[in-house]
Amino acid sequence: MFGLMKPLQTCGNNNNCNSDDSAKIYHQHRLHYCGTCKVIGREYGHSSRLTLNFDTVFLAELLTALADAGQAAGQTKSWSSAFQAINQCFTMPEKDEALPMSLRYAAATNVLLTALKINDSWQDTLKRRYKIGRWWFGKAFRRAEKQWAAWGVDTSVFFALAEEQQKREKSAKIFDTLAETLAFYAEPTAEMTGQILATSANIVLENGAHEANLSSIGRHLGQLMYALDAFEDVEKDAAEMQFNPLHLVFKSADLSENIKDEVRAYINGMAMSLETALQTLGLAEEIYAPFAARLQANLAMRLYQDQQPVVVKRSFKERLGQRWQAARQTAANFICAPVGWSSQLRYNLLSIAIFLLPQSAQQIPDELRGQTLGYFAIFAAMLGAIGFGKKVYQAAPIEPANKKLSILQRLKRRLVDPCLSACISACCQACCDSCCQAGCNSCSRSCSNSCSSSCRASCNNGGHHNGGGNGGNNGQCTKSDWRLLLWSIVIFIVIIAIVVAILIFV
Repeated sequence: MFGLMKPLQTCGNNNNCNSDDSAKIYHQHRLHYCGTCKVIGREYGHSSRLTLNFDTVFLAELLTALADAGQAAGQTKSWSSAFQAINQCFTMPEKDEALPMSLRYAAATNVLLTALKINDSWQDTLKRRYKIGRWWFGKAFRRAEKQWAAWGVDTSVFFALAEEQQKREKSAKIFDTLAETLAFYAEPTAEMTGQILATSANIVLENGAHEANLSSIGRHLGQLMYALDAFEDVEKDAAEMQFNPLHLVFKSADLSENIKDEVRAYINGMAMSLETALQTLGLAEEIYAPFAARLQANLAMRLYQDQQPVVVKRSFKERLGQRWQAARQTAANFICAPVGWSSQLRYNLLSIAIFLLPQSAQQIPDELRGQTLGYFAIFAAMLGAIGFGKKVYQAAPIEPANKKLSILQRLKRRLVDPCLSACISACCQACCDSCCQAGCNSCSRSCSNSCSSSCRASCNNGGHHNGGGNGGNNGQCTKSDWRLLLWSIVIFIVIIAIVVAILIFV
């Protein structure tokens, strides 16, 4: 869940890659990225696709390569057209279609790690958004648990390791050296990742090949991720009074440059051990080399980039404000010069979309930004159509302007009163038809008074008046008259969904 194996670049079919090899590497990565995402949506629900991370995609790439006996990926050529359609999120596999095993395992691992992460964050902070997250993804978690059980894996072992991680951190045990401290506290995480990769040897590869090697890779990967996370969050954890093993070793959150170099050297040493473990798998050079380059580049970027100031204890309003400003800035980068009305519309729509789902800005390739903007425009047009789908009627009695109406009163004005007015009109027309034409105007008022009570009762009951006549709609309350109530409910549900998304991802 650390994004350590994020790809180096995002180029595509209309690419700006430097070579054909770069395009092939990118294409293979996107096949597994989009494929894992689609399998998550197919087996665990589309909302779970939001939890996809680069490390489980790397697991899918690694397992596919091993299934191909370590050679250049050939299995992907036999995948169905739905999995060949990269960057096309709505092209899903058929319900009865067999799914690639490497993608299924990566998808199940992704959901399992999400459950562990949310559960751990809830125990650490007791923040409401993690409790909502457990409820929101609860169905996906239960499905994943059944899938792991069908494979003969008891997921309670992983949750027990997560609890052991909590116990060790609460113990605050002190060791003499940096290596001993990080090895002790990273042990549960390393064991968990080691078991996940080792288990794949029997489930995906079926013959148990490379089980020991995969276990070693998983352990090195877990230790590396834990140490890197501790290094990146040392100041933040101190400000928020959270555990960090580096605080125990160096007795301070303000690490000097010499101390930082010591930690960097330790992390780089673990990265070299991970590369050595990867070599034991016998992968072809065209597969191993991109994995190693990806690891080295991401480590260099995260170890040596300038540290940003830590902002802590922000209010909810401040976080929303910063999130909105970041969304506007990202949208401005996508829409280079939002000067015309069309560009301004796309700029505003994209700002809202990135505000709701910030990670979407990192997952939209350059060549698909126009298509994505089109989806946002269609979505906005559908919402805008809600306000124009209702025929305007002349309302019957209008309350004084200074009187504040309740929601029910406003719905009554829009739904019941137009129906009542049409009903009375039809009744009056029938009454006038039955009297002499000369006296029609004089009898309209009395006709209206006599018909209003019966029409009102009929309209309130959702029925129709049987007075006949040629005017209006014969007093009938049609289904279209209730569309406002339906759309009100839809808008209310959308608003609730947006609020829940903000609580989870802010």
